[in-house]
Amino acid sequence: ETSSAEQIAWILRDSGARAVVAEGADHLARIAEVRGELDQLNHVWSIGDNAINTLTSLGDDISDEELEKRRTTATPLDLATLIYTSGTTGRPKGCMLTHGNFMFELGVAVDELEELFTEDASTLLFLPLAHVFARIIQIGCIKSRTRLGHSADIKNLLPDLQEFRPMFILAVPRV
Repeated sequence: ETSSAEQIAWILRDSGARAVVAEGADHLARIAEVRGELDQLNHVWSIGDNAINTLTSLGDDISDEELEKRRTTATPLDLATLIYTSGTTGRPKGCMLTHGNFMFELGVAVDELEELFTEDASTLLFLPLAHVFARIIQIGCIKSRTRLGHSADIKNLLPDLQEFRPMFILAVPRV
């Protein structure tokens, strides 16, 4: 939400990203400012404008066998995601997390917070998904079929709490 066009360019270059999914028009505008500097960037998608249906249709030509092959060839050592720091002490730094990292952290979270990961529970996240804690909780909720809500802006947290009425809300110590 707060990254400047220059920070976005740095992260996309540093990561070697060939594609990016933008959350909305403001994100698209910031990417457009620096797109000319990013020779390796081949695709920019937006979550709006029917993008989910478009993305789904792009996968129509992939057979079930190919999909299963891709799913089963991933190993715990394969890169799952890059999470970048906010860059408060210099340029943002990328943290490479493997599937094994995620599965270990998810296992610890489920063991320690087992009441959170049940089909009867509900959780509201307001941390950005660039935060590893939020990602782990999100994956755990999806895996356990826990009802999950996202509050995109902390300014809307109280109304979102009233509307969603979660059993749990998770935060970092600073909040």
